Amino acid sequence: MILSRSGFVINGDPFYSPKIAISPFSLASPQIPLKVSQKGMKVFDDIFRSVEWSFTKSGKNAIEIALRELGVGKNDEVWIQTSSQNSYVSRCVTEMISNFCSWSMVESEKTKVIYFIHDFGEDGTTRLAEFQNRETPIIEDAAYGLITAIEGNWDFSRSEYILFSFPKVFEMQLGGILCGSITRKAEQNDLLDLVARGSSNWIIQHEEIFARRKVNYAVLKREFERLGFKTNRELLFYENPGVFMFSTESGFPLDELKFFFNNHGCESSVFYGRLSYFLPTHQNLNERTIMYMADLLDAFIVENPND
Repeated sequence: MILSRSGFVINGDPFYSPKIAISPFSLASPQIPLKVSQKGMKVFDDIFRSVEWSFTKSGKNAIEIALRELGVGKNDEVWIQTSSQNSYVSRCVTEMISNFCSWSMVESEKTKVIYFIHDFGEDGTTRLAEFQNRETPIIEDAAYGLITAIEGNWDFSRSEYILFSFPKVFEMQLGGILCGSITRKAEQNDLLDLVARGSSNWIIQHEEIFARRKVNYAVLKREFERLGFKTNRELLFYENPGVFMFSTESGFPLDELKFFFNNHGCESSVFYGRLSYFLPTHQNLNERTIMYMADLLDAFIVENPND
């Protein structure tokens, strides 16, 4: 059992470990207001002024709507590409696509739609351009990237559909946005009203959220470089970090690290397909929490001296 410099115990009872989630939502998050913020709705209208857009129940629901609107059927295939050119794809994405058709990481004669993922809030616009001269429709998955898109002044009409997920950015458990034409509009219901109330109040704070995440990212970068680990890539000045990702050497026991971090209350994972690992970096972290994450990595290295 170790008392770390952050003041937390490492290798103690896992039931009493701190709980650090990838999402900023927690039991301490403010309750969703009773009314939609008209100021916030104006912010949304200004951001998405060039396109049609709609609230969705979730990011997965946005995928479902976009695939349905594009008429994807069981004999079709969705070609998945990512901004990092990696093969890592969230299971919730592949499972939703599989409800309609098959998916692949390579183009084929069956390709009906290109599904382009902006990994963890980064701006993959440059790589996206490689696919925009085709006739194949594109769905952009920017689940983590709402603030990146705002700060980067994206053209929201460049693809058939662009989707965002609110729990990746705001202190919310649900909700998202789908940019693009929707022929069968969802009827307003209690769930979509909840999404509108929550997001319209949080979007007002997008500049503050962006600033806090950038600070947390810088502190994480400092602490992990102190241990000899570097970030995968330098953020562009307008990119809102969805996670903090660092690289490791070949042979580093990433799956064991995943067990160690998650067993100590820190939601995190391997970026499969790369020698990389990702951790939370959301706006509600403080420096002590960040130091705890660095202390966990330090303790893991001490316990695995030959790795």
